[in-house]
Amino acid sequence: MLKLVLCHRIQARVGNHALHDHWRQARSALVRELQPALRYDSYGQTHQSSRLDFVYLSLLFSRSRLVTSLLAAKKLSQTHPVGGSEHWDVTDEFEYSSQESLVQAIMSEAGAAAAGRLLKDQASFVRQTAVVITEEFVDAPDPAPQPLDLRVDFFLRRRRELTRDETLAYWGETHKQLVLSLQSPLEYRAYNQLHVRSAPDFTTVTQRFGGGDTEEYDGVAELCFTNQWILAKGIFNPRTELANFELVKNETGFIDHQRSVLVYGNHYRIFPR
Repeated sequence: MLKLVLCHRIQARVGNHALHDHWRQARSALVRELQPALRYDSYGQTHQSSRLDFVYLSLLFSRSRLVTSLLAAKKLSQTHPVGGSEHWDVTDEFEYSSQESLVQAIMSEAGAAAAGRLLKDQASFVRQTAVVITEEFVDAPDPAPQPLDLRVDFFLRRRRELTRDETLAYWGETHKQLVLSLQSPLEYRAYNQLHVRSAPDFTTVTQRFGGGDTEEYDGVAELCFTNQWILAKGIFNPRTELANFELVKNETGFIDHQRSVLVYGNHYRIFPR
């Protein structure tokens, strides 16, 4: 399964409510209209919560330079943090059955026209878009998918001394097993890994959706929760916090947290209903 993720950063003059209302209503309707041209199998959106949300701030702190430096087994390299330059406010997520189906759809005349309509639709709301093309691995399937749930998406970049292949191999085996072993204390409902893939045609796909001006990610970790109260409760639960710090300690061996980006908020399954 291939997943195409479009990450959008809001324009300074646009209000958060206006952005999210547009995406839930007009954007959703447009994407459904364009399904025959884009030929995706499913479509969803993740909406970033308030950046003053207590749970969001707690998640950021647990992966801050201070915390990761204390937990890291290997000395962390000095890298320039992404800061506010990659704060994603909403994402579009398209699933395709294969790389061929994705490329054929977007490279077609109808697909190119549909991508152009999406760019036109977002022009008044978005100042920056990152395009992430990934292979999806469903490591802990959702037992009961809902139209609305809570999602933590972690857009990962590797440590400088590692190759992408080394990073994805470790993440896809050793770290995955650790995450699965901690499902009970973390109380997540589903866990997916999205491994970034490269191909000659992906450059054109990226350009058609308005991407190409950000450094590539190496993967995206998706954790699904029933609601925000599970996460809020976990902040005050020593067992949950110890499990989270065990994850962070392991992450420091292959992830550069200062160049990675966390998105936290409601996830909507739009198509199929």
